[in-house]
Amino acid sequence: MAEKYELKDIEGVGPATVSKLEDAGFYSVESIAVAPIKELMDKSGISFDTATKIAEAARQLIKIDFITAKELWNRRQSMMRISMGCKSLNELLGGGIETQAMTEYWGEYSTGKCISKDSVVATATGPRLADQLMVGDPLCEIDNMYKVSLGKTVHKFAQEVGESIAIRTSGGFSIVCSPQHRFYTLNSEAELEEIEAKDIKEKRWLAVARRIPHSHIEIPLPQPPETGDRQATKYRFPTKMTVDLAKILGYLASEGSMNWKQKSCTIVFTNKNEDLRKEYIRCFQQVFGGSPHSPPSHPDDLMVSSILIGEWLLTLMPSLKSEGGKRGCKLLPPQVITAGSDETKALLQAYFDGDGWAKRDSPQIELYSSYRPLLDQLRFLLLKLGIYSRTHRRVLTISGEYAFKFAKEVGSDRSDNVEKFGKWKLTPQNLKKDVIPIKRITFHKLASLLALNSDNPVWMKWLRNYLNGRACPSRNTLLEITSRLRKFMALMTESGFQHAEKADVIIDRLQRLAEGDLAWERVLSVKCHEKPVEMIDFQVNPNHNYIVNGFVTHNSQLCMKLSIMVQLPFESGGLNGRALFVDTEGTFSPQRVYQMAQAMGLEPEKILENIVYARCYNSDHQALIVDHAFKLCQEENVKLVVVDSITSHWRADYVGRENLSERQQKLNNHLHKLLRLAEILNLAVVVTNQVQANPATFFGDPNRPAGGNVLAHASTHRVLLRKSKGNMRMAKITDSPCLPSDSEAFFAITEKGVEDTQIKEKNGGKEE
Repeated sequence: MAEKYELKDIEGVGPATVSKLEDAGFYSVESIAVAPIKELMDKSGISFDTATKIAEAARQLIKIDFITAKELWNRRQSMMRISMGCKSLNELLGGGIETQAMTEYWGEYSTGKCISKDSVVATATGPRLADQLMVGDPLCEIDNMYKVSLGKTVHKFAQEVGESIAIRTSGGFSIVCSPQHRFYTLNSEAELEEIEAKDIKEKRWLAVARRIPHSHIEIPLPQPPETGDRQATKYRFPTKMTVDLAKILGYLASEGSMNWKQKSCTIVFTNKNEDLRKEYIRCFQQVFGGSPHSPPSHPDDLMVSSILIGEWLLTLMPSLKSEGGKRGCKLLPPQVITAGSDETKALLQAYFDGDGWAKRDSPQIELYSSYRPLLDQLRFLLLKLGIYSRTHRRVLTISGEYAFKFAKEVGSDRSDNVEKFGKWKLTPQNLKKDVIPIKRITFHKLASLLALNSDNPVWMKWLRNYLNGRACPSRNTLLEITSRLRKFMALMTESGFQHAEKADVIIDRLQRLAEGDLAWERVLSVKCHEKPVEMIDFQVNPNHNYIVNGFVTHNSQLCMKLSIMVQLPFESGGLNGRALFVDTEGTFSPQRVYQMAQAMGLEPEKILENIVYARCYNSDHQALIVDHAFKLCQEENVKLVVVDSITSHWRADYVGRENLSERQQKLNNHLHKLLRLAEILNLAVVVTNQVQANPATFFGDPNRPAGGNVLAHASTHRVLLRKSKGNMRMAKITDSPCLPSDSEAFFAITEKGVEDTQIKEKNGGKEE
């Protein structure tokens, strides 16, 4: 074993110099030996001559200046490897990820779980088409408490998929996705479990969102039109979204239209109800100062003739000019989609009054539109108020307790609707429609954990008919069950009886499901289509899921598997060490690591405890973290350093060709520090890299790894990741001093991380 030296053992280094060097971040003889002379001078404040002498003495002490090839061979024998948990990848990399080296992954990091580009994704600014979303957009996601929160899009990928699956559920939710796209269902312990689209069968329950956080984002309204026309003085134009303006937009979206001729514009709202007509006139006068009127030839129409108001409304809501009049393809403006609670209620009330219906004898409300994107917007606004709805063709239906909530919080200006609301009664039958698909075996497990016989009269009374599999408990019933179980367990504890701790875990899950923001819809049909479809894939942080077409869906990441594998014992492919994860884009997800560890049969809390996490916010911060990593890795037994991604901040902080030279110099220095870290401490460094397009490429693949020659020369091994057929991924060696160039391996990403997959290659028309 090599002898261990300290700074004081270096010739010419006294206590004062030791203190200076340690303050500058140099804690070992090795760090002095490999540091550039200029860096020693700049950081520690010592002179050039002193720095040169100290560096030479350190190199002589650990004998790194000149060695024989045999000594180098012996040193290489100390190199270790971290298993990828996948035989094909291990073989590709010569046995696993090397220590004393830097391995770079570049290409497509997504796991192939993608959606058609015309899918509707829920964001903080409203429902948006998938192909219109950009990196950085705030998407709605589910956290570990089953509550909807706002995440951030950190990656977006586009690809053509040869096979797609169309799923349709009972609530009118439908989606076209890849066979590997993952949805959420419930397992036998009331825990959220992922299921791939290709494994979904009819009658399976899938999770959808029943509530979305109400984020109030004020978007400026269009500026008033500039004109010298005297007629303009009789109108005024609002400067911010108000309740009255929201109502006008709701009326126009439901029963409004705009008629343009060569030199005139008429804004029309059509409705026979007198209550509604009075309210529309009041709102219009309040907002614009003008008064709509009904001509004798069109007594049901309320009209305002004004080019100025028409131009302003078109700037705000361009779809008003669409063909088809009041039944045209109208969409609500973003200013009202992101408005406050009062404005949201006002718009929904106006739309319901204009183009809605309420049942007389039971709580049910329907909103109508022949344009599905408008129904998606209305559903989003309802979810902001915690009102869950279902669609069927051209109808948005609200029933049960959600209809009661609409009647109470949104209401109506029509006296006939108010009369209907007053006759409704909330009965247990109304509450049974909002079910949570708890499996029968879950209740049997609970009975066993609580030392109860499943045919115990009290147990049977509490659960009624949920033990025979004929029904699922409603949300309200599940809350009652969890409340009774907690009281029963408290009495048991007072009486000196003990129960299994796992019972508390399952009951906690049941309560989170009952109080959370998830609803459940049953699958009606699953159809596979074997034709190419262009699809979009996202990586959303921090919870790695997002809401699309109402469904809650999952996405994953590759590099976290290594942070788990390095902790395993040597015989299992690990190094018995910890991992340092340097996160430049907010891509690290402890929830994902927890899931992987559980799927591998490991202790998730222990795995998370052994991952040292560092979030950096710019290139200088990233460089500083690596400077401090030398001491940290020695003290904390770190055997793997992950930087995800290596070039992100450098590309953001040094924009423009004039800053390219400085960026590359600093990036080069940063990369060589990582290499020195790997070689001196015998640990593995893994970096991910972004892809950039080369506009000068006319033939072949224009994509190349970012960072230029600096990163190309620094990386010991470069591995390209690319999507393959179905759920497979391809890894290809693009540069390595010892591994066969252009060699490939196929793998799949699952809940355990990366795993082997079966592939049949065709060679001359013959399968091997």
